[in-house]
Amino acid sequence: MTLKIRRVYLDAILKQDISWFDTCKSGELTSKIAENTVIIREGLGEKLGNLFQFLAMFVTGFIVGFIYNWKLTLVICSVAPLLAIGGGMMMKVMEDATGKGLGAYAAAGGIAEEAISMIRTVVAYGIEKRTADRYRHELAVAEEIGIKKAKAQGIGMGFTFGVYFMCYALAFWYGSILVKDSQNEAASTFPPQANVVFPLCTADLPFIMSGADMNSYVCGFSTYSNDSSYQFTQPADICSCTQCDCGCYTAGSSCVLGGDVTAVFFAVIMGAFALG
Repeated sequence: MTLKIRRVYLDAILKQDISWFDTCKSGELTSKIAENTVIIREGLGEKLGNLFQFLAMFVTGFIVGFIYNWKLTLVICSVAPLLAIGGGMMMKVMEDATGKGLGAYAAAGGIAEEAISMIRTVVAYGIEKRTADRYRHELAVAEEIGIKKAKAQGIGMGFTFGVYFMCYALAFWYGSILVKDSQNEAASTFPPQANVVFPLCTADLPFIMSGADMNSYVCGFSTYSNDSSYQFTQPADICSCTQCDCGCYTAGSSCVLGGDVTAVFFAVIMGAFALG
């Protein structure tokens, strides 16, 4: 496709009126053919595949998010447009800078090619320094554009990742609330049986209330079932044990777990990032 575009471009140039060539330098045309077709080749190659990759990431990410937890997905969606806007603005600035940079490099290449092809004339008139200064001026323009492009890229990446890390805080803060509320709701819907010992429940969970009143709920190894260091004060605490047939670990419960929060966050955030 790149070769065909070069042929069509050359054919279009040869069909132009003679006055058109007074506004375009011969060296510029060949430089544009060489450099612009390279950009087209990159766009038709890796970036064409990236288009389908990011589209799939966007669609699949939001589908996974809404399946696992629609509430958390909507919360993340409230800040997702900022990611898309940041990425889109960065790409727009880089696109404009790339176009201007190609124009500057084409002008510099035209000067160099013209001078080299007519080197005898350049030397005869003693304009080597003047020609070199013209070439250096066009390169300075390209350098200035490149610096602006790099600054725009840095600001865009800083903004995007700043929003990204703030999304971390928001998502996991609200996710912890969902986990806690779902545990309490499951414990009230599927409460543990009073005065029942659960012999296989691990005793080092963070929910353990050491030295607290028994309140009819006991969890621990059977040997230490009456030890006060393995006692809980709330039904939701004992129902956080994977070996207890109550709360989140009862058939029919739909608790929000930490894994759900993590899956939703990364699915939605990558989908929004792909959209940008």
